[in-house]
Amino acid sequence: MYDQRMPFMILGAAVGAAIALGSVWMAPRNDLAPLPAQAVGGDAAGGAGAVDAVGAGAAIDLSPVLRRLDEVAARLERLEGKVVDLTNVPDRAPVAGTSAPALLDADTVLAAMEAAEQKKLDALSDQQLLQEARRMQKGGDSAGAQQRLEALLQRALTLEARGRAQTELGMLLRSRGDAESVAAARSMFQAVVDANGLASELGSQAGLQLVWGDAKGDDTARGLAQAELLVNTPGVPAEIVRNARWACGILAQSLGDPVRARSEYETLLRDLQGQPGQEKLIEDVRRRLAGL
Repeated sequence: MYDQRMPFMILGAAVGAAIALGSVWMAPRNDLAPLPAQAVGGDAAGGAGAVDAVGAGAAIDLSPVLRRLDEVAARLERLEGKVVDLTNVPDRAPVAGTSAPALLDADTVLAAMEAAEQKKLDALSDQQLLQEARRMQKGGDSAGAQQRLEALLQRALTLEARGRAQTELGMLLRSRGDAESVAAARSMFQAVVDANGLASELGSQAGLQLVWGDAKGDDTARGLAQAELLVNTPGVPAEIVRNARWACGILAQSLGDPVRARSEYETLLRDLQGQPGQEKLIEDVRRRLAGL
């Protein structure tokens, strides 16, 4: 396809060459002749040899150089004529029966990029998708992690695999903190509870996340009620019960009920006695009790 900038590119090259040679070509031809012997400087003792070498009678023959400059000048004149011809070429119309060249806009490029990304995700196994989502979230790429978890949830998964993916996506959304994301996270957690039951491992874990989802969404009273439900539901794993009671104390305290908070903390301390690996939780509860 004809590029209207081409004549100016060629002209630019020609101008550059002309400038480079201009100072030589435009100089008088006489300036290129060798200096006469008597014009060579130097004292009589030290410069005699130089004077004799230059003025020995054989002048330097510059005719080859001059002929070369004449050739360059002629080539520049021909190039200038071609540039003039190119600037006068009219715009070329498309040939009948041929399609116009396709124009790529931003939407087309974006769609192609999304298709390529989806193809890459489709090639990953369920476990690889989940691992990549965790890696990206750990690296601070929340959007990329969400995309992979959502892609995973589009697949036919077992009840357990779906529950884990929904819980992880809910935790990711809740961490953003805005009202829309927190509401979406709560829906994720509730779906896991409904599908698995509150007393199951997956259901109780999602139920505990619901507690903090409600608290994050400025519904502390509902979060406290959800924590109480976990504490009082038979079959909920002991670890979840302890964390739910801890949440009861924190939320009761935030609602201005220090008596209820103290009762929950003291009960929790009794339950934690002799439990290995609970040192950090015990320390936190004692600190909160001291602050009441």
